[in-house]
Amino acid sequence: MAQELGRLPEIQDGISEPEVKTINKLAELYMSDPDSFGRTFEQMNRIGLPEFRRYCSPLQALFWLSKKEDLETLNSIIVDYSLERLLDRAWIFETVAFESEDEVLEIIAGIHNEVEKEIYREDLQAYGIVKMQRLLFIDYKRNPEMFSREALALIKKAKVRSQKKSPWSDFELVVDRLNSPELLDYYERRVIRYKYKRGYGEGPEEAERVFNNKYGHCAQITAFTVYILRRAGYDARRYIVANPALKSPRGNYHRACLFVVRGEKYIMDNGRGTPQGIVRFEDYYDTVSPAEAASIQAAPLLRTGR
Repeated sequence: MAQELGRLPEIQDGISEPEVKTINKLAELYMSDPDSFGRTFEQMNRIGLPEFRRYCSPLQALFWLSKKEDLETLNSIIVDYSLERLLDRAWIFETVAFESEDEVLEIIAGIHNEVEKEIYREDLQAYGIVKMQRLLFIDYKRNPEMFSREALALIKKAKVRSQKKSPWSDFELVVDRLNSPELLDYYERRVIRYKYKRGYGEGPEEAERVFNNKYGHCAQITAFTVYILRRAGYDARRYIVANPALKSPRGNYHRACLFVVRGEKYIMDNGRGTPQGIVRFEDYYDTVSPAEAASIQAAPLLRTGR
């Protein structure tokens, strides 16, 4: 675990005083229940291919959480561990960081409903600015009409400011982090959406376009998936789904990503209006012709992942 901790980008670029405190907190977490911590770390360390990945992304997620959560909360994550539960807490893709409490109060003053306005003021005193940022942003996404034009302008300005500081804004950093099928699938389902636009791209250059736009059609999203999985060391390729029901508006057959883990074939298909996620290849036959299924079964593999 210490070796993997040393590979994290947060440690590689030098250790700040807050990061020293975080490392000490992780040490306390380990010492409080070494057996549970050890079992959980073993599960974390299975994610991705160690010979290809730059670092263990679930461990980085735990490191991020350790900066802001208390030991009791962290221990609950360790004892009742699941990758999805960890990522739900640590991977926050959209945030708004306001500059001061005065800015938050100014936004609250711009809420049209007087009852809601008073509730927000009380919550700010009770929970503090950090939690209020999250609540305001959730309401902004759900119901922007509740805010005045001036309040909306402040929220949008804070959003732009936050995105520049976000750990999810740099393509290369994010590619390094999404170093397993599970991690990539989690990201695609929550961040990337299907959107058909004219133009047909499916080469490696489409990966960064999808990342910047946060949308794409099936060929573009498949290119994004293939590019990242190959960077992570997996045998991954475009797969053409010859099913007329899945043709695009321009008559092209549907695209998905075929990849291999421990000699088993899987499909990752998030390039639809309803993402399908990761499916075993044999369970994907309902969208594949028998001839295609036979041909892909016989196709040679480049490499076998874990």
